[in-house]
Amino acid sequence: LAAAHALPVPVELQLEAARVERLSGRREAALARLRSALADGPEAPGSRAALLRETAETLETMGRGAEAMAARIESVYRNGMA
Repeated sequence: LAAAHALPVPVELQLEAARVERLSGRREAALARLRSALADGPEAPGSRAALLRETAETLETMGRGAEAMAARIESVYRNGMA
């Protein structure tokens, strides 16, 4: 529906879709979706932090631990916890 009307897909929907993809074994698709959502620049720091946490989860399942740790660290800073 959003694409049909040239509307941005809400961050929350992108996040849930990426989770479904990751849990269904489509990790590359999940990572691409998350990176696209991050590139769109979500305005709320909490939304960006949630996307980064899911990115870290996805990267971990792909065996990319160093990248996952970097995403987790950034999510902490984006969420204002540091």
